[in-house]
Amino acid sequence: MNGKFTNVVKVIYNNMIKDTFFIKAQMVNSYKSYGDVTTGPSFRAVITDMEDHKLVIIGSQLTQSTYLSLQLPYAFLGVGRSNNYVEQFTAGYSVAGERAIRPWSPIIPNSQLIV
Repeated sequence: MNGKFTNVVKVIYNNMIKDTFFIKAQMVNSYKSYGDVTTGPSFRAVITDMEDHKLVIIGSQLTQSTYLSLQLPYAFLGVGRSNNYVEQFTAGYSVAGERAIRPWSPIIPNSQLIV
């Protein structure tokens, strides 16, 4: 460098998009004791995207619990770029052969739901 200093400007552009949303849902089993995670419930969300198209997003929580599987105890549903809110959110599960479905409307994105 021969005694001369040069200034170097480095810029890092972060490509993280801040307008994508998610819903984190977990169903807790009330038949045993509070806090037991239910195996196999499914979640469905109806959203409207930026072009006014309705989309259905489906996710499942804890699909298996045998063979020491390492799964998250909740369902993580990516909503993507959407309008204000999730129009309808439905949780469904079966207990002793009977099917139970519970809908909610509207749900704010980037929220954690404990059913």
